[in-house]
Amino acid sequence: MARFKTRRRARYWALRRLRFLPKEALEFSKLTHKYPALVELKLQRDAMWKAFTLLANSRGWGVGRRRLVWRTQIVALYAKLPRGFVDRDVHKRPIRISISPWDLYDEVFKRLPDELKWDTPRSSRSKVQQGEVKIGKIQMRRWIEDLKKSIQRTNDPEIKAQFREQIAGWEQALRTPG
Repeated sequence: MARFKTRRRARYWALRRLRFLPKEALEFSKLTHKYPALVELKLQRDAMWKAFTLLANSRGWGVGRRRLVWRTQIVALYAKLPRGFVDRDVHKRPIRISISPWDLYDEVFKRLPDELKWDTPRSSRSKVQQGEVKIGKIQMRRWIEDLKKSIQRTNDPEIKAQFREQIAGWEQALRTPG
């Protein structure tokens, strides 16, 4: 296996192997793989690819046909996203649908549970607009998830009560600003 000179290049090719389009992989390679919305996107794309390969194999498509139809499916996925702008230009011609990976990311981000939502650094935002990712809060969310798993594994009611108290305290700390 080839060694990559940078981690970002390795992330780019990992996303390309998951059948992300080049523009999507280029944008998402800026992120580490710790963000829940990106994890969800990767799971969705993997499921889409598996269903697509079953369809392509059943119809006997060649490599070129597969690439064309796959790209068309991904562009159709972006076309389904809600848009805040008009679909026609000033000359009444339809506007070409461009792929903006962050639109898809935002749509997936909206559907995540509240405890998995935290700000994602983006190159298109200025430092003023971009909220800082609080590492302490991220760690607290992970601890809460670990405690919930521990509650399921233990049978001792005292330990369960203690874990629930810790979870309540950390959730209260997460809700407080700053």
